[in-house]
Amino acid sequence: LLCAYWKQVLPEHTFTTITLLEDVPTPLHRDGRNGSTHNAILAVSDFEQGGLWLEDEHGDEIRLLDGQELRGKVHQITKDPFVFEARDRHHCTEPWKGHRLVMVAFTVPGYEKLESADLALVRDLGFVLDSKSQLEGKAVAFRPELCCNRGNPIDVMWAGDESPFTDGFGLCSPS
Repeated sequence: LLCAYWKQVLPEHTFTTITLLEDVPTPLHRDGRNGSTHNAILAVSDFEQGGLWLEDEHGDEIRLLDGQELRGKVHQITKDPFVFEARDRHHCTEPWKGHRLVMVAFTVPGYEKLESADLALVRDLGFVLDSKSQLEGKAVAFRPELCCNRGNPIDVMWAGDESPFTDGFGLCSPS
């Protein structure tokens, strides 16, 4: 269902992963373990403020990272998707008022190493895979202490089966 929605609102966007973030204030970070494609984010709920600060050398909003000033711009998150480069550009959540639920679609690296049958299954489930090769470069190590998710995993029921919904590392709750 979520894949079908993304294909409807942003048909050209490729992604292997969809995450729902409910009232999650993400600190200043880069998604260094993402694949080669851009992230896309949209609002699911109605909230005030709560934009995405995105590193941009031409921006006039300053954020500090380890004592260094980074320039950027704040982009408001609406029901229309906002596509941004999350792997190499720092970004963070701005404060908000109300219940903030956003959905993000992005690509993880290494999916192209799946067996043919598994790739076919992923496509059949509705994920849109990038046909280009992954970006070169060293992957950034996962740092669980920076994970800002909280609480127990969400239990998902699908076709009569129930299982916990956790992030790709299985170390953080998406709630």
